[in-house]
Amino acid sequence: MERFSYWFRHMLKGDLGESLKWDVPVSELLKERFRLSLILAMSAITLACLIALPLGTFAALKQGTFLDPLITLLSQLGAAVPPLLAWDAAHLALWGRA
Repeated sequence: MERFSYWFRHMLKGDLGESLKWDVPVSELLKERFRLSLILAMSAITLACLIALPLGTFAALKQGTFLDPLITLLSQLGAAVPPLLAWDAAHLALWGRA
């Protein structure tokens, strides 16, 4: 408990300690990776909006036709697949391999 309270007090000051693997401050590792993570997140949000908004509008306009359930199916698949792709992208961003 004493070690945790020491770490927690320093964490509140922005000192996250040293990486055991790379022997550098953890805050430095986070700073290096934050930019790529932000780019990845913003790209995903932009791409999702560029795809979802037109498809949703089209499905609403074609309600009751065969395109409506097809677009719904595609959107459900699109919602299910990204966690796997995000995991692979995070591995690529952090370690250079999936």
